[in-house]
Amino acid sequence: MSATTTTRPAAEGHADAAPARRKSYKLLTGPDTPAFCQKVSDHLDDGYVLHGPPVITVVGGELHCAQAVLLPEDQR
Repeated sequence: MSATTTTRPAAEGHADAAPARRKSYKLLTGPDTPAFCQKVSDHLDDGYVLHGPPVITVVGGELHCAQAVLLPEDQR
């Protein structure tokens, strides 16, 4: 018995639609938690690179972070 694979269309309901263009710049923000670190790591794994240092501030007694990421020109 052989396994079969199916592919999903680029846009649901539009098999010939072009894939969505990824943003070349993103500013990731959130509370300083493992989930925020994972969000940054996921973007790095997806080809983004860090742009500048992280920014950390206190909001309501809780640390919040911001990190800019860029998608290199050859991956857009």
